Amino acid sequence: DDTAAFDNYHHVDSLSTTVNSVIWDHDEPWLEDTWYDSPELTDVIQEVINREGWSAGNSLAILYSTRSEGDYRNFSSFDRGSGFAPELEITYAPK
Repeated sequence: DDTAAFDNYHHVDSLSTTVNSVIWDHDEPWLEDTWYDSPELTDVIQEVINREGWSAGNSLAILYSTRSEGDYRNFSSFDRGSGFAPELEITYAPK
């Protein structure tokens, strides 16, 4: 419930996944250096933080996989520079 840091040998296939998932329909090609909003991820994120092993400060990985041949998208990470890092905005109500 705390994703290990990715490195050159990290295999995404070994990560635990959620029961919930989201279909991201995007018919148009993406443009380089352009921000795109994902579909609503609430159910996916909530499933992770509801796990017994989850605690504040844990790392979270969001996986993206294609459903068809040639439907690839490239994502950047903070390692490329802070201007390229993905952003996850979460709004919540404390208990």
